[in-house]
Amino acid sequence: MFESLSNRLTTALSGLTGKATLSDDNISATLREVRLALLEADVALEVVLPFLERVRERALGMPVTPGLAPSQAFVRIVHDELIEVMGGQSEGLALNAQPPAVILMAGLQGVGKTTTAAKIGGWLARQQQKKVMLASTDVYRPAAMEQLARLAETLSIDYFEADEGAKPSNIAKSALQAAKTNFADVLIIDTAGRLHNKNDLMNELSKIIRVIKKIDENYPTEIVLVLDGNIGQNSVKQAEVFKEICNIDSIIITKLDGTAKGGVLIPIAQLLNLPISFIGTGEQKEDLINFRAKEYTEALLDLS
Repeated sequence: MFESLSNRLTTALSGLTGKATLSDDNISATLREVRLALLEADVALEVVLPFLERVRERALGMPVTPGLAPSQAFVRIVHDELIEVMGGQSEGLALNAQPPAVILMAGLQGVGKTTTAAKIGGWLARQQQKKVMLASTDVYRPAAMEQLARLAETLSIDYFEADEGAKPSNIAKSALQAAKTNFADVLIIDTAGRLHNKNDLMNELSKIIRVIKKIDENYPTEIVLVLDGNIGQNSVKQAEVFKEICNIDSIIITKLDGTAKGGVLIPIAQLLNLPISFIGTGEQKEDLINFRAKEYTEALLDLS
């Protein structure tokens, strides 16, 4: 995953190997290559330029460290600054609430939201031994509810069966009541795929949130925005639209198995001031990675 970006970065940084000192000249040549690597990976220019300037300032002002080659010290600076750009260490999903914690999934059509909802449920059940319930409020897409029900059955997770003809907000309310009755630790509510230019669908998302807040003002515990990694920087624009409608708590980026634009992970946390909780890397239930900026950065720089 992200081999192209990783190869470009490690090649660029190798240019400093063997240098006795770090000078403005040799740093500039390396930073030009780093800049090209990041831009080709679809990292936004408005993130790249200040990032490179911070690296330059730290490198030129860095005291000599015995036993640490200048090239190694420079790589460490790049490492630390990349982690900082990605928002530091993500704390993951906020589930430290009185059960059931409520995760509300939002996103545009076709981003893989329903599959991701099931993957999160499976991950929580396997990794954290949580009792999970899934619910779908998607009354528009043919077979959407059936899809989530099948996934829940495959994962041995409870699924809330909505009454026929029920409105999305009422489904969410009833699902929450069922989760309480069944002593679920986590309720994951999948919503219909939105079209950011369709006010009625966006307003419906707001209504779902209002209805469950009437039960408890702390609900939803976490609103997760699912974005398609294939669209690169456009995902930032999508997220900004949703942020106008509701308070997004974290982001999941999907479809990163088949994209050369994996660099979208680098700027998105900074541009949106939102943490990345998971990344999706395939269609299988296990193709969901709990995102860690440090591990991602070390893989990019071949430090792992």
